[in-house]
Amino acid sequence: MRFLHRPAFRRVPRTDDAQARRAFDQLSGEEHASAGALLLSQSRSLGEDAFARLHDGHTGAWVKAVGSRIYLDGDGTAAGADASGTGLMFGADGPAGDDVRIGFVAGVGQGSIDTDRSVGSIDVDSYYLGLHGASQMGPLSLKAGLAYSRNQLEIRREVAVDGFTDQLDAAYDADLTQVYAEASYALSLRNGLSLSPYAGLTHAILSTEAFAEEGGAAALTSDASTEKASFATLGLRASGDLGQDEGRDLGWTAAASWQHAFGDQAATRRMSLADGGAFVVSGASIGRNTAALSVGLSMAVGESGRLGMGYRGQVSGDMSANSLTADFTMRF
Repeated sequence: MRFLHRPAFRRVPRTDDAQARRAFDQLSGEEHASAGALLLSQSRSLGEDAFARLHDGHTGAWVKAVGSRIYLDGDGTAAGADASGTGLMFGADGPAGDDVRIGFVAGVGQGSIDTDRSVGSIDVDSYYLGLHGASQMGPLSLKAGLAYSRNQLEIRREVAVDGFTDQLDAAYDADLTQVYAEASYALSLRNGLSLSPYAGLTHAILSTEAFAEEGGAAALTSDASTEKASFATLGLRASGDLGQDEGRDLGWTAAASWQHAFGDQAATRRMSLADGGAFVVSGASIGRNTAALSVGLSMAVGESGRLGMGYRGQVSGDMSANSLTADFTMRF
């Protein structure tokens, strides 16, 4: 391979396979691909949150604070990667007829990404906008929505191979577009308990622009890339009351689901040095089969306000994710 003769690659040990692998891992720019995989994996949640809100039936303007962490396991080729972040979302939901509700969501988020092998940092600023709606036909509810997010990445990484060191920087955008749909069926039981089995489908497209790292001999350039993934979900929601006291009421919600991912399981990037030597690098896998559990509590505040908090967890053989939320709704 021609690029082995360039300054950064001439430092790769050729007598020790383990050291050579570690050196190529640093030079490969794998962090860029893993960042894309994490963005694609996080696309699971926006549509599910919108549909859970439509299912609750609370109309009005709302604001929500979110804190989350997600980890993707390594697979022997790609290292593990984790992302942590916070976000502030807001929106409104309201009737558009006797049996139709529509709403929108917007928000901002900040996060950081780390991989198990890299030295450096990845910072992400995200901006969200989405629309959704639901049509009620007796106990049957049909929901659909679409969302777009602009993710601005700043990546700083360090290469240190057998005496050769380099500091590399890159900044670029990755756009995530999602469409999602769901069908659910409400079952009202005794003592205010409600069950709702549901089936949903989400399709996500991640479009990452071309970029060029700034630095020394190890700086990489990348072509624009596109990953596509679809997520099929089967689940059950439950809700009920914890009692009322002097005009205040407490409620709870819970949901459990299984999700199967189709399409791209890992993001890939076609990398090259400034003067040639192209190669393809893959990031961590997003996980094909995932189990999810969420719980929430809410309380009426005054005549028209409602305060809530919740937890959501996801786990599979390849990933785990946890998030905490706090929200306030002003009903109208």
